[in-house]
Amino acid sequence: MHNNHQVFDFSAVESLQDRLVQLYGKKLMNSMLPMEFNYEALVVRGIAINPYHARTSRTPQEIFVNGRSVKNTTISHAIYEAYGSFLPKGHHPVFALLLDIDCKDVDVNVHPSKREVKFSSPDIVHRVVKEAIRRLLQQKSAIISTPDLPTSAVGSS
Repeated sequence: MHNNHQVFDFSAVESLQDRLVQLYGKKLMNSMLPMEFNYEALVVRGIAINPYHARTSRTPQEIFVNGRSVKNTTISHAIYEAYGSFLPKGHHPVFALLLDIDCKDVDVNVHPSKREVKFSSPDIVHRVVKEAIRRLLQQKSAIISTPDLPTSAVGSS
């Protein structure tokens, strides 16, 4: 509910993938790549578009940190950097990214609406998100081969 109006009315589902199909439809979901990546106490999961299906619009670009919908330039920048030159000019990645991070490492009191967050180690968050996207694209599309983090220090997806 938002301002006494029902925004969504979805049936219960068992998986994140099923919920995303409800939100975005099967056509878009067929262009998306599911992901899960762990690095120490940081978990990155969700979906990101196959670069060959990138769009000229920026929607949807959803970021959730510990279940809260947020806007964050560190995360957005990492995603765009991971896609790099694989995005055609004027195209944007589409994604729904969920980050789980220790609460002590994220400040939700940056903005009154709590839509913006600040990380205690933004450089680590940036590197991990970038690596998660790069590994996803490398694994699924075999198009990117230069990780930012040493293989021995990074959890597998």
